[in-house]
Amino acid sequence: MAHMVFEAILDLPKSERRREIIVLSNDTLVESPVLMHHLKLSLEKIREGAESLGLPVKTVITTPPVEQTFWVNLIGRGYPSPNKQFRWCTDRMKIQPMSAYVLSEVSKSGEVILLLGVRSGESITRSQTIAKHTVEGEKYHRHTELNGCWVYRPILNFTTDEVWQVLL
Repeated sequence: MAHMVFEAILDLPKSERRREIIVLSNDTLVESPVLMHHLKLSLEKIREGAESLGLPVKTVITTPPVEQTFWVNLIGRGYPSPNKQFRWCTDRMKIQPMSAYVLSEVSKSGEVILLLGVRSGESITRSQTIAKHTVEGEKYHRHTELNGCWVYRPILNFTTDEVWQVLL
């Protein structure tokens, strides 16, 4: 999706590239060191590429506050290991830190557009969640929990083959 955004922005005249674009990622602080190295390297390449092309892009990695980290909750509070019935980690360690960042951006500019790289074809559960938040005939919809945040899902109906075509 980031690649598609770069291409779309490059098609605009420089005078129309006014809004800052933020590539937002999250570190739960229990990710594999190999994965985090790859993420940081990728974000650095995105930042450098944007800078060399004169694009208004910055990269950000959010992390959960100490009191919401995996080990504080597992050992300190005695939470059980996350499972399908009790997935406490996703909300506390990923969603909340990213939501807090998005809201901080809303407070600066009044509103933001959040591009989500989700696809209906990823899984049945993903498809059901997407359907629940889709407004027929609308490209954007208001985020259900983040005031001032509009959501756009540009690759929503892409097949896996189409994703690979864009990447290749």
